[in-house]
Amino acid sequence: MKPVRCATCDLQWNIRDDAPSVITCPRCLAALNNPYAQTTSTSPPTLPSGTKRVIAVEQQMKRDTRAGMIGIVVVLFIVVFGVLGLFAAGVSGAESSTVLLIALGMIVAASVAAVIFSLKWKRGAPASVAGISGGAASTTTGAAAILNYQPAHARSE
Repeated sequence: MKPVRCATCDLQWNIRDDAPSVITCPRCLAALNNPYAQTTSTSPPTLPSGTKRVIAVEQQMKRDTRAGMIGIVVVLFIVVFGVLGLFAAGVSGAESSTVLLIALGMIVAASVAAVIFSLKWKRGAPASVAGISGGAASTTTGAAAILNYQPAHARSE
């Protein structure tokens, strides 16, 4: 374990010796360069059958942020289209039932879009692990960053 200090929030914590070259501050979530990162390029370990590689928190955060922004834009587009439809119906002197139908359609379309985007982006999310050691957050790489999804009785064979 080696000490690291965040330049943004001045928090000091310990990271593992095999931490990746980019680490995340557990307090302010700032991305920091690991001053102890090993620069030697080694081939990745071979994965035993039934294991899945762990994705770094930074990669998951970027993917989730991008998906959230796309979903927000789609929902805002639906809401703006609905508001313009309500405005057009009000200007043309439409009945109140038509205005209510447009408002209901806008709410349903925005809700359906939000549900579809949340289900679409959550379905393919791989597993992740953040190790906690002695109250200090750390990330794992290499052979330690492999999750074994085999049942306990299958591993002993």
